[in-house]
Amino acid sequence: KGGVRKEKLTMKKESNLKYGLSFIGMKGFKSLKDIAPQALKPMTILVGKNSCGKSSFLRVLPLLKQSAEENIDGPLSLYGNYVDYGDFEDVLTEKNENERKYKQFQFYFEGLLKNISRPRYHSKNFPVFSEKNLRYAMWLTFRKKENGNIYVSQILLTLGKDYKVDIKIKESDEIQSISINSHHFECVEMSAFYPRLSRGILPNILRKNSNRRAIHFISNINEYWLNKDFPEDLEYILNEFDLMSLQSTQTLDDYVKELSDFAKMDLTKISNINIKLVFALLPEIISRINYAIYSVVSNVNYSKPIRANAERYYRYKPLHANEISPDGSNLAHVLSNFTDSERSEFEDWVDKEFGFKVFVRGDSLKQIVIQIKDDKNKKDKKTAVIEHNIVDMGFGYTQILPIIVQLWISTNGIGFTPMLKRTPLFAIEQPELHLHPALQKTLLRTFCKAIEKTNGEKPRFLLETHSKTFVMLLGELIEQKMISPEDVSILVFDNENGKNTKVIQSYFNNDGDLENWPIGFFG
Repeated sequence: KGGVRKEKLTMKKESNLKYGLSFIGMKGFKSLKDIAPQALKPMTILVGKNSCGKSSFLRVLPLLKQSAEENIDGPLSLYGNYVDYGDFEDVLTEKNENERKYKQFQFYFEGLLKNISRPRYHSKNFPVFSEKNLRYAMWLTFRKKENGNIYVSQILLTLGKDYKVDIKIKESDEIQSISINSHHFECVEMSAFYPRLSRGILPNILRKNSNRRAIHFISNINEYWLNKDFPEDLEYILNEFDLMSLQSTQTLDDYVKELSDFAKMDLTKISNINIKLVFALLPEIISRINYAIYSVVSNVNYSKPIRANAERYYRYKPLHANEISPDGSNLAHVLSNFTDSERSEFEDWVDKEFGFKVFVRGDSLKQIVIQIKDDKNKKDKKTAVIEHNIVDMGFGYTQILPIIVQLWISTNGIGFTPMLKRTPLFAIEQPELHLHPALQKTLLRTFCKAIEKTNGEKPRFLLETHSKTFVMLLGELIEQKMISPEDVSILVFDNENGKNTKVIQSYFNNDGDLENWPIGFFG
């Protein structure tokens, strides 16, 4: 009871795994006691009854984003600018059954590390990783320290087809042990390692004073060989003289050659040589995975289920904002930051896709006004269409505008450096709120267009909805070839016992018909 759980890591068989973070799962988190890894496809729909864990699942993404953005002493910030999960005990499935040191929850991440077979990770004689793009799968266990901070107590990691890594971390932020393919690196070996948290959710694994230790070791190498036997002691070299002591420009071949020169023997005679090389590379691999996850969660655009009410006038603020806040309250300021050409392009795009026009007006009192011109209900061409303040146009516009503004910004790279590749992931709760079914279909069609027009990494949409219309419309769009069924996943959340949630994966066939759908789900 209370021991570390032995999780079985199995890579998911998905042909479209292209992202730094492609699957997420969780255990012991809110009502999600044991949720198997789920693919984040270009279009992932979350459905289910109230209070069955849909929002808890979706909000993990903005949770990871706020954790990566904030300067915190730990991997996770449970409350911040995007979501508020309360305290550590508030997110636990099992709240009162175990002692504090056994309380934990776990997240699963799986994704792709691209271009891993460069010289730093690949030797002609010792191909540590045979894949050009390396798949990783990882369970992270989170626990709480005496001082209240959260820390990662275990990392269970699978790298490609060949390596399984188990890293245990003490509450004191020191490495307790590391094993690779069941080859255990003793604590005395690892006493110099410690994790140091940085931007992202994974600890950086560093060797204390690695450069000084390596220099001291090299300076005494001749004396070492005069007084020691080998080849057994070559393992000591491999564990002492790691890549952390090399310059960043040096490669794995440099490393192997230097060790061969020191040992004056063929390293192929050493057992488990590749495992030891993976051990030497582990700090950099963990860093690469951390960045892969960060590159995804930093591009999450989160929309809360209730967007802010529109105002008749907005006071001008000299803010540079290129991201809509989760509640949409900064909508006017984001629109006012558009250049003249961006504003014109945006107005034309909204008119083309949605059939109405959005204008931002300013006055001498430094007030911003959002005006709507909707000619859909115009009876004849001679009748002039009048602009109306957004406050006078009903809640539908208030709810949809923050979503479509962020969609246009993110898919067009507005406000970002052209060299910086951004693949947005939209996490939206109840996008259908206050929208007529016809406008729901228009919004969904626009999402599908954004997916299908993109080559390479497609933008992704994680949508939580209570709308039967929304789900059925998606089937229609698949039938009309607006989106491929392979890019769509329907996750049905259900907690029959009122406590622990299970997830059923449904999907559409090529004709747009739902498969594996619970009978009577919509009543």
